[in-house]
Amino acid sequence: MTDHHAPTGDWVAAATADLPPLCTVPEVSDLLRSSRRTIYRLIDGGHLDAVRARDAGSSAYLIPRTSVDAYLRRLARAA
Repeated sequence: MTDHHAPTGDWVAAATADLPPLCTVPEVSDLLRSSRRTIYRLIDGGHLDAVRARDAGSSAYLIPRTSVDAYLRRLARAA
């Protein structure tokens, strides 16, 4: 019988490897296959760290790749 589950570190590292150091909400939304609203809720709830980029009138959030990585690792441990 084979174990179909990859070790936590392997799939998390693979999932986040192509992300830039600072990710946009749409990038994280695509990775997590969740709505943008869900990502905003994760930020508001303190589950994802984010900084607000206020450049040229924009108020977009930037999410550190390390925060996405940590969030996925917490999910994996809870599963």
